[in-house]
Amino acid sequence: MNEHRILVVIPAYNVKKYIAQTINEVINQGYRNVRIVCVDDCSTDGTREILQEEEAKRRIELVLNPVNQGLTKTFNTCLRQRRDEKYIYIAHADDLMMGANLEKKVMLMEEHDRIGMVCSDALFINGRNEVIEGPTLNSLRESHVYKSGDDAFSSVFKGDNWIVAPSVIMRSEVIDQLGDFDTRLSLATDLNMWLRIAARWNIAYIGEPLIKYRVHPGQDSKKYRPVAAQNEEYMAKRLALQVSRGYLRDAWRYYTCLRRTYSTRGLMICEHNCATGNYNEAWMAWMFSMRVGWASPAILLPAGRLLGKIILHRGQNQD
Repeated sequence: MNEHRILVVIPAYNVKKYIAQTINEVINQGYRNVRIVCVDDCSTDGTREILQEEEAKRRIELVLNPVNQGLTKTFNTCLRQRRDEKYIYIAHADDLMMGANLEKKVMLMEEHDRIGMVCSDALFINGRNEVIEGPTLNSLRESHVYKSGDDAFSSVFKGDNWIVAPSVIMRSEVIDQLGDFDTRLSLATDLNMWLRIAARWNIAYIGEPLIKYRVHPGQDSKKYRPVAAQNEEYMAKRLALQVSRGYLRDAWRYYTCLRRTYSTRGLMICEHNCATGNYNEAWMAWMFSMRVGWASPAILLPAGRLLGKIILHRGQNQD
């Protein structure tokens, strides 16, 4: 296969324990035409020093953020490292590539020029690189190419985000067309990008684990409370829908689905927190559900019942 140039960018923040191995696994892919750039977001644990050593060995190029920018702005710094590369892959600093990860994904994109991004399944690993027993991230999903527009968009929009972010490779042309990750978002900024891509480009899924996805206590995704996480997802989908509706049939149906789904989820979180006595969190969940604004009788009745519980118990706590 003619090896088209790939840019692999690794955003890094306080990943001293994992970063060297992550770089090694990219180099060991066997795909020769790869440029590796690491973007350090002001790490304080020795990560930056390890990256400087890797740069001195000419294994990577290193970009140092002058101040801590956070996830989304650092992702955008990663995008700006492109030169003449046909493909870009944002690898996560604590996850590992497997086997022919790059080769298989590039080969698929070369065979289908309307595929804008390819993702794959992943294995779970712990902090000791041990594979966690049980199903893979997408064990029930089969390899498939989703057509741009409603087919691809609805597959990502409905339900939970099944795209494994550190498994995604994109065409540089896609980024030229769509622009940066949305800085109004944080942990769901990737979901927003996948939806924007899906509206205009085919997306492909390989039903084979091609990366190892690390699960450990320090992950950013574990720092969000349920209500905040649902709100972030809701906003990611809503913002993507606003800029993609011209590529979709009956875009209003997506708005209806969005409001109904997240209003219901808010009430479910509210009910759970009422049952566990966490009425402050229950109140936040109730407010989120009402802000989303699905005013059907099926929602308003339980919403009124839960509001009564919250008012009663919050009033008792203040007494």
